[in-house]
Amino acid sequence: DGLEFGWREARLTVPVTYAGSRVGTLFIQRELTDVLERLLVGLGTVVGLIVLCTLVALLIGARLQRFIVDPLLHLAGTARAVSDSKDYDKRAQAESNDEVGVVVHAFNDMLDRIAERTTELSRANTDLHREVEERKRIEGERTMLLARERDANRLKDEFLATLSHE
Repeated sequence: DGLEFGWREARLTVPVTYAGSRVGTLFIQRELTDVLERLLVGLGTVVGLIVLCTLVALLIGARLQRFIVDPLLHLAGTARAVSDSKDYDKRAQAESNDEVGVVVHAFNDMLDRIAERTTELSRANTDLHREVEERKRIEGERTMLLARERDANRLKDEFLATLSHE
């Protein structure tokens, strides 16, 4: 008595009683090949959907990489090249006007400002260098004039000493 399951069939055996005594047995047998086929079709459908969803996810990921990750990698490469070479004329290429494009434009604007400041500092450094050279030249002339004045004072003192001696 009871329920038995196999891969190909299921059997149900139930006792039939009347007035408290067993009068027979109800036996039901069902082949499960159609159920197994449906189960396999369902499993194949689920596996197919999983594969399809995975492929769609990979395609979306590749597209996102092309539009998001690749421009950011290019921006990072440009930043590394600018940092290594100190060449502030390099620019990152903006491929779109989305958020990544905004970041690329902001990066290029910062490079413009850095280049301007570098030019200003270079000019100021050149001007300072000229001023230092001019001060050195003036100091050299002053030192030379002081030496001539000392020589003139010494000659005057010698002349006055000779004149008073005579």
